[in-house]
Amino acid sequence: RINEFLVKHAARSQTQQVNNASECNRKKLVTYYLLKLEIPSNQIGFKYLNEAINIILNKKTSKKLYVTTILYPEVAEQCNSTSQSVERSIRQTIRWTYKNNNANNVILNEIIRNSKKTYPTNSEFLAFVAEKIRLEN
Repeated sequence: RINEFLVKHAARSQTQQVNNASECNRKKLVTYYLLKLEIPSNQIGFKYLNEAINIILNKKTSKKLYVTTILYPEVAEQCNSTSQSVERSIRQTIRWTYKNNNANNVILNEIIRNSKKTYPTNSEFLAFVAEKIRLEN
């Protein structure tokens, strides 16, 4: 019985290590994509976008994620801020990114092509980047 317990415990800890490694890789991938979108990392919106996309990627359900009632408060809690500040900073960062768009930025052009407006809403932007990462990961 002790051997069985030790084998099960070792398997669990190995699974946790794999999960931790994949989560770390996912966080690096999110940061990589945000930098690839030419979002300046010194803007507070960069941090909020990073957290929000990681939260979206960690959700296992395919249910609709309510951005204003679930996502922003969760990001605000993790970043010691308010949900209004999170929403505003993300919106301003997206606008800044589109205003200072490099015409050669392929990923950003894909987002623009998918949006009928000059820039996407926060939820459209978050969903697009999260799905892009899911598909390539």
